[in-house]
Amino acid sequence: MTHAEQMRVPLEQSVEKGLKSGALGLVSTTVIATQTTILPTARTPLSMAAYKALPGSFAKTHPRYMTPTVSTIAMGGVSIALYTAMNYMSSGAFVIADAVIAIGLFIAFYYGLTGFACAWYYRKNLTSSARNPWMQGILPVAGGLMLYFLGGWSVWLDYNVATDNDYTMPDHQARVLQETDPDQGHAHPHAR
Repeated sequence: MTHAEQMRVPLEQSVEKGLKSGALGLVSTTVIATQTTILPTARTPLSMAAYKALPGSFAKTHPRYMTPTVSTIAMGGVSIALYTAMNYMSSGAFVIADAVIAIGLFIAFYYGLTGFACAWYYRKNLTSSARNPWMQGILPVAGGLMLYFLGGWSVWLDYNVATDNDYTMPDHQARVLQETDPDQGHAHPHAR
């Protein structure tokens, strides 16, 4: 066996492991996104039904798990309907991409703020043990700084500041539509 053949076997195994972990990451991300869409929104109709702003059926909870049942099913159906409509409408081709960017920025902002708030809240405990400065100060602030950096970087990249990567901007949307169907897209005169 030549040296190149010896090197190819570990490379193929690494690629296979990478594909498996990528698939696992995709599945877990899908599950998490589904849960963050349906679960919080199910509690809003539950609360509204408890205060008689919606029909009483939305206030029903599962007898064993004490989770909203009708609200979860209804909001899951609404989420699926909205996603399907937005994903397949020709004019809504960029809605999902724009929503992902906006949600990512919001998450970076409030989780970063949570890291800073954690360090501020526990500032008097930071010297009480060797563990506290790390768990209550350094790591939360580092996490907050990383999230703010990544949020800023996302704005920098996605809003045509540094790389001309403006897929959320109208000019680029028109270019993409014109490339796919010249009769539909009317690019701005300054579009490249």
